[in-house]
Amino acid sequence: MKHQLPLYSIVYSNDPRRRGTFSIESAREGIGDRNIMVEEDTEETEIQTPLGPMYLIYRPKGKDRRKDEILTNWVSDANMNAEKAKGAQNHPILGRYHGFSATGITVAEFAKIVQSLHPHPGREGCHACGGADLHA
Repeated sequence: MKHQLPLYSIVYSNDPRRRGTFSIESAREGIGDRNIMVEEDTEETEIQTPLGPMYLIYRPKGKDRRKDEILTNWVSDANMNAEKAKGAQNHPILGRYHGFSATGITVAEFAKIVQSLHPHPGREGCHACGGADLHA
């Protein structure tokens, strides 16, 4: 199926020995819950970001050690928020939901990466990224 506007998934890895990754997934609609579930070896927190509040769940517990997995809820970009404000019956055209994930990094490192993401001047109408500079 050919999409009018691209959807994407980006995975960044800096050090293959530590197996640390940071990824961003993008979707217009039909998204699920990203399998964010509290289990006995998980812990949760919320961080404030330039993209709005972000709910995190990670394993193993404790914020200091490197994590096997960090997941966030879906975060809607400015275009998605504007389109949703027009009414529930409208299908998104420019707007996107973004889900962030990581492995092999600490919660502090994850937060630092997410804090570096911000709207890019002059890209407010960017179809692929909803105006966000996801390559910060």
